[in-house]
Amino acid sequence: MIHCDVFFTPSEFEFPQRKDDVALVGVDILRAGTTICTALRFGAKQIIPVASTDEALNIYTKFDKSNVLLVGERNSQKIDGFHLGNSPLEFTPELVSGKVIIMTTTNGTMLFNKCLNFQHFFVGAFVNFSSVVERVSKSLEQNVSRLIFACGGQDNRFALEDALFCGKLIETLIKKFGDNPDFLMNDGAIASLELYRLHEVDLVGFIKKTSHARQLIQLGFEKDIDFALAIDSLSVVPSANGLYIVAEKA
Repeated sequence: MIHCDVFFTPSEFEFPQRKDDVALVGVDILRAGTTICTALRFGAKQIIPVASTDEALNIYTKFDKSNVLLVGERNSQKIDGFHLGNSPLEFTPELVSGKVIIMTTTNGTMLFNKCLNFQHFFVGAFVNFSSVVERVSKSLEQNVSRLIFACGGQDNRFALEDALFCGKLIETLIKKFGDNPDFLMNDGAIASLELYRLHEVDLVGFIKKTSHARQLIQLGFEKDIDFALAIDSLSVVPSANGLYIVAEKA
């Protein structure tokens, strides 16, 4: 039996005492999770997720400036003085290949930073959906007995797009494994699954009505949303190595 839990905000997330038997998927669809997938797929060496601007600047001083990029946003806008914001469309191979990326965002990176010491931690998004399904499936076939989805949310509030991703992945795993293993879900996982089933026919249209998407559209980032909702556009699995997020090798 696999215990499957969804936590909709970082403040809800309960860190288990044991970590080696947990598969943890970090979710922040709009936009940090999608941007991390993009950066690593296009050759970034590693991502260092941090909670604050001051922490990012402090770490930056310790690196050779030719090999590192400061990236991040506050209230969806690029931080003054940083190289890049949080739009995945900015992260081209020419800019990020071979670079260490120090990243701070309003929602996702604070959560991801807390997850780095999990043996089975992966960043999941629609853009790398099938890659994450396969990697999580491999973990479930080993000694993992608990699957956790930890969502970045929006300003520590529930975000529909994150829940819909969780629901889609849970539905896919249930179809893949059938009754073996059996999934024992918390209320967050049940709600995510039912929400996805209700809106799977027009997932993109529904997500564009959410408060987070409307905010991004108002700021001129509608193309970011279209990019973030393009399922399987990137083949990559961001995973933790204890200190950073890196692209897991096949």
